[in-house]
Amino acid sequence: EFGGLPLLGIKGVSIIGHGSSDARAVKNAIRAAMTNIEHDLPRRIAEGLTKLGSA
Repeated sequence: EFGGLPLLGIKGVSIIGHGSSDARAVKNAIRAAMTNIEHDLPRRIAEGLTKLGSA
């Protein structure tokens, strides 16, 4: 059902799915990727890590 989990540590959005994912899971993984892109997740994570490093 979940489709996959984000792969963190890269400059971009990548969702890793399970090899036995069905069509519904793949659809949900694509939706998760789109949500991450819409919310600019990679930039926000990088900014948060930068703030933590300078604290």
